[in-house]
Amino acid sequence: MALFTKGLVWNTIKINLKSHT
Repeated sequence: MALFTKGLVWNTIKINLKSHT
């Protein structure tokens, strides 16, 4: 479960970075 949450958070960060760039 922790791994899944970590992946979800990382995905959100990646999307945020893409939006910023």
